[in-house]
Formats: sequence, structure tokens, C-alpha cells
Amino acid sequence: MGEHVTVTEAAGPRVECVTVAVTCVLVVSCCLLVLRYLRQRHQHWQQRGVPCPPAPLLVGHTLSRMGLTRPFTEFFDELYYDYNGRDFCGFYDFLKPSLFVGNPQLIKNILVRDFHNFADRRTFDLAKVSPVANDMLTNARGAHWRRVRSAVSPAFTKTRTRRLYPLLLQRAKHLIHMVHSAHHDSPTLIPAATPAREGSTASITGNADLEDTAYVMTTTVRDKNASTTARTASATDFTQKVSQDSDHITTPTHALQGHTGTDTDTPRTQNSHTDTHTLPPHTQHTQYTRAHNTDAVKRKTDTRKHATQTHIDTHSSSPARRNTITDERERNERKTSECLEGKDGIEARRVCGRYTMDAIASCAFGLECESLDKEAALFPIMAARVFQLSLTRALRIMLVAICPRVAELACAAGVQFTSEEFQFFMRVSKHALATRRASHTPRGDFMDMLLEASADSKQGLSDDTLAAQTILFLLAGYDNTANTLAMSLHLLAHHAAVRARLRREVARALLRNEGELTYEQITELPYLDAVVSETLRLYPAAPVIERVCTAPYRLGDVEVPVGTAVIMPVWSLHRDPAHWKHPQHFTPERFLEDARETHVPFTYLPFGDGPRACVGIRFAQVAVKAGLVTLLSRDDVLPNPASPYPAVLDPRILTLQPKGGIYINFKPTPLPVLLRREMEEHPPVSPQDVAIATDLEQLVSECYGDE
Repeated sequence: MGEHVTVTEAAGPRVECVTVAVTCVLVVSCCLLVLRYLRQRHQHWQQRGVPCPPAPLLVGHTLSRMGLTRPFTEFFDELYYDYNGRDFCGFYDFLKPSLFVGNPQLIKNILVRDFHNFADRRTFDLAKVSPVANDMLTNARGAHWRRVRSAVSPAFTKTRTRRLYPLLLQRAKHLIHMVHSAHHDSPTLIPAATPAREGSTASITGNADLEDTAYVMTTTVRDKNASTTARTASATDFTQKVSQDSDHITTPTHALQGHTGTDTDTPRTQNSHTDTHTLPPHTQHTQYTRAHNTDAVKRKTDTRKHATQTHIDTHSSSPARRNTITDERERNERKTSECLEGKDGIEARRVCGRYTMDAIASCAFGLECESLDKEAALFPIMAARVFQLSLTRALRIMLVAICPRVAELACAAGVQFTSEEFQFFMRVSKHALATRRASHTPRGDFMDMLLEASADSKQGLSDDTLAAQTILFLLAGYDNTANTLAMSLHLLAHHAAVRARLRREVARALLRNEGELTYEQITELPYLDAVVSETLRLYPAAPVIERVCTAPYRLGDVEVPVGTAVIMPVWSLHRDPAHWKHPQHFTPERFLEDARETHVPFTYLPFGDGPRACVGIRFAQVAVKAGLVTLLSRDDVLPNPASPYPAVLDPRILTLQPKGGIYINFKPTPLPVLLRREMEEHPPVSPQDVAIATDLEQLVSECYGDE
């Protein structure tokens, strides 16, 4: 019996060792099998003879493509120049093979000739995660996209874009006041340092965000004859709609400042003389008067007070929240001071963003959000936050891309995939739609045109779908238009000869037309169009175009499976020496009439091409041109040492935005002085410029005399 026990005890350790060994073998075998599977998935293009860079396990080239490990433009250039990307090559989004196509003829086939094979953009099915985002024109697919497109496209025709031009022109006039006031440290336009009004809601409850919401969204339908009471009622109703559930929304930093003083809305009078000297006397009626501004400020202040009193009892905040608001306001004051007047210049990207947000909010929502005059306006802050790719947001995007069903389960469990900023714009848009229908007062803006187009289409669109298009118009237009305008100013500041020629063309057009251009006149200025086009070549609105194969397709000798994503590198095409002489140089002359004929088709695609090209291209271009005309006719645009040339792009942002901002020196100068000095320093060279200079000399003499 004793011997049996001893044998059993001795066998125990051996059994355990065998178990551990078998387990280790199984684990190692499973790991090797998984490793082999992952490597095989990344052999797809190699097996078909398609060039492809080595792909890291599991993640493939996704991190590089999204700019998380290196600048995404660097990754695109590597594919384009080193892996046959000028024709086509492969890459991997995680384990899924995708194509990179840089051949202009192949791009034409994909975007236009064979569009039915590539009818969809590369998007995710967000129907159960974010239904409204799924309704956006850029995300819609198949028959739903065609239905939305048929209703939205008529709103962006030349005729209807012309109807929006007066609204753009009005906002452009506010832009020049913003720039001039920044030079003078005007408390009107930089309200960050304004002390809180004694007894104000902001100082009592800390609800500065709600007060600002009531103020900046005062007027949904602009009616010059409306009474102050009507405006106040609209503000109160809007705040009740938009601010519901506002406790669940993190207050933007910029919304916690300003709007607390009683006299900070009145423009400073020393700025008024600058504009009146820049145009002939018979055009001075277009400038704003102190009396007009003072009256408008009084109405806005009364409205804000009323809206604040309405909500003072229903939206209280804790002491901890009040402390947070104070800290954020102090940080924002420092940030505003640095951005607007730091480094002895003005941060153009920020100012242009406020101009485009103000213009688009007016043209899309029918709202005067006053983002130019009020740094605390919520629209530009919320829109800017939409484009910030945080780690949490990146993880959610990856979850939707890799495991959409898991994302649906997470959404059902309470995980929020629709950002707070998007929810804010959704509430604003829906309320604006309801108010517009109830008022029966047309304003001639995008919302009116969208409602008209939807009513005229065979199948009307739901309010959610209409709201989604309005949000898309605002967000897409805000970022692209602001960036294009800022980069245009940066390039003009560093190219004095180009700036002089453009100013001569603009000045002649203004003096011929009593200081204000119509839609047709501003769109027919050839050199202005060339400057904007060249800016978009160097810094395109969309650095890549993406499509998805929706039907079996053969690309050369390669079979493209359904569902394969295809990327076309706009960034690389626009800077390819094979298509552009001296591609890194800013040369607007390459887009004048004769030079345009030498361009290789489908090598210039700033807004895409084909049926799924950007529908708002006309609006974006005329918004940039209106801003340039306004600034160049009143200010000299000079380089700032804080922003070297060429601009350094921020690798963390998926759009082409400069790192650290773009600082520019704006110097208010009478137009005759600018023209005379530039004529001496940069005399006209081309025959067209010589003809313009000859006409301009006579016009200046007639309008300004010996000034």
C-alpha cells in the first residue's frame, strides 16, 4: 500500500508538466496560426502582382493613412512615387485591401466614365449608430444618395448661389471691421478681457454658455421690420429648444467669455476713418455708421438680458462648475489675446474661420451668430471641435470601421457615437427649419432654397434629412472655405508681385462699379480666379478622393472586388512635376485662360469630379473671393516672421491646416497709396496687367483726384 501511494505521488508532477507542455504547444500553435492568417491577408496585392509597401500586422497602413504615426501627405507621396502610385498600387486598411490610383486616365474612368461601378464614397453604415449623419449627402449611398442629391443640387445652381451673394457681401464687410479692430485692441471684437457685469447671470449661475446661446441665436428669420419684442420671443423660444439637455454638453471654452459687459458692443470710432478713405466719396454710403451699430447693439443687449432672465431659474450650476467656468474663461482670455494680437500680427486662420462661420450660418441657417464680432459665439467653437480628432473619437471611428455590429451593440448599451457638437447643430437646424416654416418669411438663404428644392422634387425629404444637409453645408463649408482664404492671404503676403497685380485688377473693378461688385463681376475677374485656383492646387480642400467599388471591375489586368476602397491622391497629383512646372511655386498665371488649356485633364481636382463632386463649389469660391476683395481694397497684406513660407502643415489634422496657425500683418492703407507704391515696386509686365494699369490710372485720377 505504501509503495502505491509513493508511485501516485510521483506521477502527479509528471502529469502537471505534461499538461503545461501541451497547453504551451497549443497556445504557440494558435499564435502561429493567427500570425500566418494575418500575413496571408496582407499578401493579397503581392499575389496579384500589384506593388504595395510592407504592411504592419493587423493595423496595415491605417495609422499612416490617418496621420497618427506620421503626416498622411508623406504616406501618400511614398505610395505615389515609390510604389507605382502614379499608375496604381495597393495598401491595406487593417486587413482589407484597398487601391491607390494616381493615373489621370484611370481617375477619369472611376469618377466619370465608369461611375456606376464606383457610385459610393468610402463611408460606414451609420444607420443604427448615427442616423442623421448617415443621411448626409457625403455619407448617403445608392438610391438614397440619388434622391438626396436630386433635392440638394438645385440649391447650388449659379442662379441660386447668386441669391446668396448679398449675404456674403454683408459678412465680408464685417470681416474688415474685425481685422481693423484687432489692430486697435477693440473691446468690441475681443471681449475676452471684459469684466463680468455685476449681478449678471454669468457671475451668479455660471451659465454663460446658455446666455450666449440665447444671444447669438437671437434671430432665426431676419426681418428688418421686426420689433424688438418679436426678436426677444424668438431668442427665448430658441434657447428653450436648443438648450434642453444642455447639461449633458460640455461647455466650449470660448463660450465662457464675453457677453457680460454693457458697453463692449459699440465699435470704436477711430476705426471708421480707415474705411472711408479707401474708396471714393460716392461709395462711402456702404460703410457702417456709429448710429446704426449703436442701435443694433441696444436691441441685442435687451434681447440677451430677456433671454438670460428667462433661464436664470431653470439652469443653475454647482460651485464646482462655476470654478471650472472661471478657469476656462481665464485660459480662453490668454488664448484669444495670443491668437488675435500675439506675435505682432493677426492669426488669419482664426479670423477667416470666424468670417466663414458667420457667412455660412447666415446663408444656411438664417442666423446672425455674430461670430466675427463676438468671440463667445457658439457656432465657430462647436464647428472647430468637430474637426479635432481625439483619441476617444479615433477609437470610436475604428470600432465602427472594424466591428460595426459591436458598435451597434455599444450604441444600444448607451455608448454615444454622435458627438456633442453634432447634437448641438442638429437641434439648431431642426429648430431653424420649424421656425422658417412657421414664419412664412422667405430670406433667400440655403434653407429656403433647400425647402423649395425638396418641395419641387418627386419625393420630399424628411426634416432629419434636410437638417443633415444643412449641417453638412455648415461644417464642410466652414473648414474648407476658411482654410482656403487663410492660405490665399498667406501666399499673397509672401508674393508681393502677385499681390500687386491682383490688387490692380480688384481696384479697377471696384472703381468701375462704385465700390461694390455684383456676383457676375466678382466671378469674372480672371486673375482673382487664378489666385484662388492656385491656392487650391497647393492646398486642396480634399487632399484625397475616395470611392468604393460597387460592381465588379477590371483595372488593367487586376480584378477589383466589390467593396474595395479606392483612393485618388489629389495632394500628390497637384504637386507632381510631371504635370506642373515648378509645382512647389505659387504661380497663379498657370490658371489664366491660355495656360489652362495645357493642363492634363484630371490632374487638378480640388473639389473632386463627376456626379459625386462637391455641390457647394460655387459658394465656396465666391465666399473666398468676397473676402479677398474686401481685404485687398482696404489693407496691405504683409508677411509675419511667426509664419514662415512655405507653411508647415499640422500632421494631426486630416485637412491641410497650418501648424500653429497663420500669422499675417494687416496694414490699413488708403487704396491710392497702395496702388501708387505697388506700381513703382512691381510695375505691370504682362499685356493684360499693362492694360489694367492704364485704365486704373485714369480711374484713380477721376475718383480720388490728387489724394
